[in-house]
Amino acid sequence: MQHANSRERYEMSVLQDFKPPSAMKPTPQDIRLRAECLRLLYTQASKGLLAASLNSIVLIIILWRVISPRALLFWLAANLLILAARCLLVRSYWRATPDTTRVKHWEFLFILGLTASGIVMGSGGFFLYPADSFPYQVFLVFFLGIAVAVATVLYSALKQAFLAYSVPVLFPVILRLMLHGEAMQMAVGGILFLFFWVMFSTASFIAGTTRKSLELRFENSDLIDHLTTAKGRAEQVIEELKHEISNRRKAEKAREDSEHQYRRLVETMNEGLGVQDENGIITYVNDKLCDILGHSASELVGRPVRDLLEERIRPFFEEINRRRLKNRTLFETNLVAKSQRAIPCLISASPIFDRSGSFKGVIYVISDITVRKRAERKLRESEEKYRTIFEQSPLGILHFDETGTITAFNKSLSRMSGSPQEHFSGLNLLESLQNESMRNAVADCLSGRPGYYEGSYHWLFDGQVAEIKASFGPVFGEHGKVEGGIGIIEDISER
Repeated sequence: MQHANSRERYEMSVLQDFKPPSAMKPTPQDIRLRAECLRLLYTQASKGLLAASLNSIVLIIILWRVISPRALLFWLAANLLILAARCLLVRSYWRATPDTTRVKHWEFLFILGLTASGIVMGSGGFFLYPADSFPYQVFLVFFLGIAVAVATVLYSALKQAFLAYSVPVLFPVILRLMLHGEAMQMAVGGILFLFFWVMFSTASFIAGTTRKSLELRFENSDLIDHLTTAKGRAEQVIEELKHEISNRRKAEKAREDSEHQYRRLVETMNEGLGVQDENGIITYVNDKLCDILGHSASELVGRPVRDLLEERIRPFFEEINRRRLKNRTLFETNLVAKSQRAIPCLISASPIFDRSGSFKGVIYVISDITVRKRAERKLRESEEKYRTIFEQSPLGILHFDETGTITAFNKSLSRMSGSPQEHFSGLNLLESLQNESMRNAVADCLSGRPGYYEGSYHWLFDGQVAEIKASFGPVFGEHGKVEGGIGIIEDISER
């Protein structure tokens, strides 16, 4: 019964691989399965690469006395070169964190690498065939059979991968055995072909089993996600019902406490708060707003809001009242205090509507940003000061990014080198510096250590030689990663 089921799965797998063109469009589930199979192949690839490398070296050692060393070394070099390329492919795959959108790309590259390895490995069965020594022939057949057996274990998750490697490995030596002409060799060739058929059947069974296992895993995962979501929704509904019951029981008490709580919150908040009616007349202010403007509450309530605004902002305010503010609006402006001093404020204006949707006024939350404005002004002054230092410094100063490309420099550097400024724009120091010590100093900086150079330097553009002292310091980002560096260059020829 188990054999019949295996044969049925094998036949279904073959039918799936030979669907007509109209039925070949993959579904998202097929792509997901193929991506997972591909991930399994790349996970196992390192084992196959290691095994192939060691087996190749063993084969060379065994055949060294019966096959030309030159041919053996040429075959080994080609084999190791292909294995190294496949190793780089595996590393690229894991670095790229591939998703399902590039399954065909990574699958093609993997199968291409396996095909190349199979061709080189199988060529040994033809060109390294020891025609005069039957024991060595048996060892060669045994060696290639092990290679296919390993491929059956490692690459059967994708049948195409198994075939791409196994066919070019075994068929050249089978052909060579058949061409030998003697009964013993032909018998070994037949046994080897039978071995290939058994391995192919095993690989097909493993591929089908792997696919079925992945399908069940995905189905279980989707089912768990669905049940988790349903459970979360049910818990949410239950929680909402609990809240609703609790809210109904506590509604009366909450209504009694709410006014007191909100009034206390408004009176103690760090921002000023004011309310106007639909006509723009102030109806409420809290203590913080009175402190900001220097007025008492009695002086503010009943006054038009426009009296507290600068002349330039009054048309905007009148437009708000005319059109009836629909959404929350955030803006900065100056309010006029009792002392007639302009106070920079950040204002959040939110409309008030009654239950019928009619506009009833605006709530203003007002923050005094005098300190922030003062800090912004000082920051601008500081930036201007450091820019002046950068531009006017007698020392050459430059900034470069993590690749060593210059992103900024001052005029002193251009003057010191005798080169026009445009020559430095976009210049890559690691590629352009001819002085190895200077280049090493830049490299040290980009590796996170200070770089230093002092000595004679031949300027790149005008050819003059000067005694200079150069210091390079790394610039680190938020997570401690080097994002570039700063260089300070001093001409010490006179000293």
